[in-house]
Amino acid sequence: MRESYERTYQKYLRFRYLVPLFFLGNGGGLQRLVHQTDFTSLFVEEHETAEIPGFQRIQGEIRNHKVFALRGPDQIEVLPHNPASVYNTDLVSFYLGFTIRGPVAYNIRYVKKSAQFVDKHKKNIIERVEKVDLIINDLRPMIPTEQYSTIKAASTNNEKMEKLYTILSAGYEIKDTFYQSLLKNEQGLIQDLTKFGKKSSN
Repeated sequence: MRESYERTYQKYLRFRYLVPLFFLGNGGGLQRLVHQTDFTSLFVEEHETAEIPGFQRIQGEIRNHKVFALRGPDQIEVLPHNPASVYNTDLVSFYLGFTIRGPVAYNIRYVKKSAQFVDKHKKNIIERVEKVDLIINDLRPMIPTEQYSTIKAASTNNEKMEKLYTILSAGYEIKDTFYQSLLKNEQGLIQDLTKFGKKSSN
């Protein structure tokens, strides 16, 4: 796609916005491809920093102001939809879309910082989170069915959170999703822990 664009279309479309033709979704087989008829470019633009149901977040990395998708041992360079979001060397996650020019990273999020927050405040989060079931439901697509059932069957919120933390060791992506769910459902707690972290570092 990239070679075809540079060879044939670039001179005609150089200054035009390239609409994503499809995105990588959460389904299986061909259902993994979310076609443009199922979303609008305006929807993507308005949700550059939000979660989009049905889209799969891809783990990646930024190096030398370039974005790479990480799939096992493979590292595939992709274009950033918003170049301003590429400002630091770090692990990231993003939605993978495809335009006529090739793969594009949308909604780039630096995941290491949120993962560090989740690890640092583990004890307080386990003890103080109240909307546990809402958070578990947000993480449902990332939790194996058997483990999900075990977590839901726990008798107390603290026990559910302790079991959930055993799942979070799977990687940065699930920790980042957990952090985003905390921001949505436990905003007051996040603010308290953030203030506490700043005081501790002073």
